[in-house]
Amino acid sequence: MVSSRAGRRPGTARLSPHCYSAAPGLASGVQLVAAAPRPGLVELDLRPNPLRTGIATGPRLTSGGTLTVPAGPGLGLDYDPGAVDRFTTYRTTSTETEPLPC
Repeated sequence: MVSSRAGRRPGTARLSPHCYSAAPGLASGVQLVAAAPRPGLVELDLRPNPLRTGIATGPRLTSGGTLTVPAGPGLGLDYDPGAVDRFTTYRTTSTETEPLPC
């Protein structure tokens, strides 16, 4: 009989996030799994997703079906500013000429 408490003990559960999001979501899932004491799998949607592959370079799918762990600062993504601009929508009724703080 398997104990129902087994998955609640530190270091016993495997971490396996599902990544159906943009590049930052996939990169954070890959980094989280890579840092886990007992890494699991990262489920990746292989359908075309320009928010995942068009705005940044980061985790790459190898020919063996594994994802690389980005080694750069932060999440390890290298953003394409032009691509980010194409997916960014910002509207304001402000007449201020200074950019708003993020």
